[in-house]
Amino acid sequence: MNGLVLTLIFAILNSVGYGLLLLLSSGITVVFGLMGVLNVAHASFYMLGAYLAYELVHLTDNFWIALLVAPVLVAAFGAFCALALLLYRTRLGMIVRAAVLPTVAM
Repeated sequence: MNGLVLTLIFAILNSVGYGLLLLLSSGITVVFGLMGVLNVAHASFYMLGAYLAYELVHLTDNFWIALLVAPVLVAAFGAFCALALLLYRTRLGMIVRAAVLPTVAM
């Protein structure tokens, strides 16, 4: 292929990837902003999903299975962490600044 065509393809793929990261980060910011929790753990969940997908590819030798299973596992873990944080906040009456510590620990 022509070098210009390859450059254009890579530029389009990079812009789509960065656009998806922008949507992910802004969505998380809005959700946690409405909940009143300063979250610094979203990058950790993103990293956990990438690591799980990597390991699942090596275990199953199938990229598509890993692509389907890893987000489900990370979503279940995230829901568990969110539920634990919600119960922790309601039982102990945490203030917003004290809610940062569990999100760092996640």
